[in-house]
Amino acid sequence: MERYQMSYLVALVEHRNVTRAAAAMKVSQPAVTRAIRRLERECGSALFRRTSTGLIPTELAEEMAARSRVVLREIEALTSLAAGVRGVAGRVSVAVTSAPSIEPLVPIIKSLQHRHPGVTVEEVSAENARQVVTQVLSRRCDAGILGHEARPTGKDLVATQLGDAEMMLLLPPDSDLAGTGRVPAPMLRGRRFVVAPPDTLMRGLFDRFSVEVGDLQAAVEVGHREAILPLVVEGIGVSFLPKAWRSLATAAGAHMVGLDPPVRVPLWLVHHQTTSPPVTALVDEALRWAEGLSS
Repeated sequence: MERYQMSYLVALVEHRNVTRAAAAMKVSQPAVTRAIRRLERECGSALFRRTSTGLIPTELAEEMAARSRVVLREIEALTSLAAGVRGVAGRVSVAVTSAPSIEPLVPIIKSLQHRHPGVTVEEVSAENARQVVTQVLSRRCDAGILGHEARPTGKDLVATQLGDAEMMLLLPPDSDLAGTGRVPAPMLRGRRFVVAPPDTLMRGLFDRFSVEVGDLQAAVEVGHREAILPLVVEGIGVSFLPKAWRSLATAAGAHMVGLDPPVRVPLWLVHHQTTSPPVTALVDEALRWAEGLSS
């Protein structure tokens, strides 16, 4: 199996469309088609099921793509090593939910880049914790950082708690709750909310308080978490965001206040038991960050 075949296979499994895969690889569509057909002949089995809406990878294709990602990253690391890059070199992809997308991810990347400038980090946004775990287990991502009440589990999955994230109430510029200190749950009654998509951490908080307090109204359900802050700034409603977003919220003119009692969610680092040197370097920096919190 040639390197270009591995690259095309990974692209096709991820995009499930020849046109998009070819664009991602910056090659022609016929080149991708020929490479995959040749690979299917070598395997003696179809790797994709063709449908009217695109391509559906077989279990064999998914497994081959997962293993190919590992090999391709090792090749990249070896290439950087041969070029004399200081420290560990290569690429590491990290799936991340909104809670840890600013902290701890940003300080971890900063520390990693300082210690290992040859490592390139690819951040992959995930809507929820389950999606992060799926990305890591399928080898589409090397590691993941997520917020979730329970320890993530999966075959050969290593999960380490890095700390926790405090969830806060995001308020419009003219909110009557701004500057009042921590907000007890009953004061949320009757408020209009900008809510995150289902099965996300922020949506889970809204659903929880809807049951505990009652009379919480969903004014807008966003499709992307990035839309929450501008909608709140415009006075559409209030919402929940991790404390790490406070500086961005303040810069945009919004307010963030804590809840009473405080709501904290564990932050987890997940990765496979077997890792490449760039992934090991990322894990080491994440653990250093966590140790810094407890020292």
